[in-house]
Amino acid sequence: MSIRTSIDLQLEPAAAFDAFVDELSTSLARLGTQFEFGAGGRVMEGADEVGRIVLWQPPEEIALDWRAPDWQPEEASSVRMRFERIEDGTRVTLEHTGWNKLLGDQ
Repeated sequence: MSIRTSIDLQLEPAAAFDAFVDELSTSLARLGTQFEFGAGGRVMEGADEVGRIVLWQPPEEIALDWRAPDWQPEEASSVRMRFERIEDGTRVTLEHTGWNKLLGDQ
């Protein structure tokens, strides 16, 4: 099961990518979560790793494996952000997959 959403921005892909990473880092920091971006980066809640960057291709794509600190490793889900050039700027698509691991097949 997956959830997908997208938004079109009047920015070049590199600017959209940089703005997204900056805003994500700032927003997570407000929640006490550290976002170590870049290839091999992590998302940390205190001493707990809750996310790991598995794909880092600026300005086109970021993918993370994501889990809560109390989840089992097999309960991880995946978050992917794509930055696609369109006529007037960039389409940013966010897709979160693996929900069936958490909610069951129903």
